[in-house]
Amino acid sequence: MKDAVLLETSLCAIVRDEKMNPAGGIMRFLAGAMPHVGKGVVVDTGSKDGTRELLERAKKDFSHLSVYDTPFKGYAEARNSALKRVKTKRALILDADEIILQKDFTRLAEMLNCSNAPGFSFNFVTVHPDGAYDGGVGHYERLFDVVGMEFYNMYKWKYESLRTHEGFKKTDINVYHFIPRGGIGSKKLEYWYHKDNISDGVAPSQVCGFDEWKAYNLQRDLYVASNLDRVVETEEEALEAF
Repeated sequence: MKDAVLLETSLCAIVRDEKMNPAGGIMRFLAGAMPHVGKGVVVDTGSKDGTRELLERAKKDFSHLSVYDTPFKGYAEARNSALKRVKTKRALILDADEIILQKDFTRLAEMLNCSNAPGFSFNFVTVHPDGAYDGGVGHYERLFDVVGMEFYNMYKWKYESLRTHEGFKKTDINVYHFIPRGGIGSKKLEYWYHKDNISDGVAPSQVCGFDEWKAYNLQRDLYVASNLDRVVETEEEALEAF
């Protein structure tokens, strides 16, 4: 299958300490998404695990990728920082532990060709290491026209859902979010989100339990995002594959 390209669309991502994650890490994320977009905007918010160095390496593989730095002051501010750097008509929002399937990028390209909708909303599917999945909790507005949009507002450490124009088109396309084994999410909440680490300059990789949060989810290998996306069996292979 040829990788469909969403014309006039930029991948728009914020990252921090994503050298490895349940979806295969920053390099696999870029290999799955960058072949499908005209441009890429990735904002690093203070990685200390080697993610920033890998982003520089990725720029050699993807000439249409631009990488920026901004201090982390909250998710809303970081997201807005990335969105403001988008120069194309549209932005595609994905996090480094999420993917859209290769076949669904083809469907999205077709939708863009025949729809004047200002944006599209997706389903959000959480994939567990045991193969189970659920609807999860995520943001559904992922692909939209940048001009004229109101973006994310601060609310504690969270950002609110996008304030959209009327006329967004609901699709049946999934954004797949890969997570580590059960129970780790609560540790992440305890050691990161429920403490002052999120705003005091400490990076996630410097916090207790980080390696468990980022443990590779082998279910990821069952989902194909692009022709550059590669099946791996270990975290080491994921890092070396690209």
